[in-house]
Amino acid sequence: MIGAAIAKAKIRKGFASFGGRNLDKFLDNFADNAAIIYPHNLAAGGEIRGKEAIREWYRKDWEQFPEETFKVETVCVEHMFAVGATNVFTVEWSVVGKNKEHVEFSNRGISVISLVKGKVAQMRVFIFDMDLAKRVWGD
Repeated sequence: MIGAAIAKAKIRKGFASFGGRNLDKFLDNFADNAAIIYPHNLAAGGEIRGKEAIREWYRKDWEQFPEETFKVETVCVEHMFAVGATNVFTVEWSVVGKNKEHVEFSNRGISVISLVKGKVAQMRVFIFDMDLAKRVWGD
């Protein structure tokens, strides 16, 4: 249970790095061969594999969304009593901001994060309002 609490705090800290646009600090939490799976029905979607590919994807994301505020709402852990740094976390988040065309948006979603040996091995992103996501991505 203590391990899960520490890992949940690490997840929140990682998302704070993301929200603060500290890409190096954010990616410190990822395994070299990590994957992010972003909704496939967006032009920017798909599976992004490898830390450097993830870095480049987030640079493009931040270019598209120069103004956004990210907030972690809830962090849930799959194996509360797991010992060690391998577990699955579900993070509910909200985001508000403007895209590069100055279109304002507010959305919510869930990221399911698989941690292996303390590093993100996979993060699958689910966005609640896909129609809005398509509009602000310019799809």
